[in-house]
Amino acid sequence: MRNRYEGNWKKGVRDGFGVFYYANGSKYEGYWKDNMKEGYAFYTDENGKNSLILFSKDRMIKGEKPSQIEGDSTKKASKKEV
Repeated sequence: MRNRYEGNWKKGVRDGFGVFYYANGSKYEGYWKDNMKEGYAFYTDENGKNSLILFSKDRMIKGEKPSQIEGDSTKKASKKEV
């Protein structure tokens, strides 16, 4: 498998929402601005673990543990959390 991108383009570069699939099976689901990752995004690693990550100009600013992400299969939500 090769790297591939599915999403919005603007003037020939990634811009807006898109999903980037890495050759190793991981993926980035989030926003792009001028071909760079920008804002919050879900990153799924090659083992299927999810992380919520904040990007600015293609650099990771802040990441959350998988158990902190709503809907992650590693989190068991109580009725009060839903």
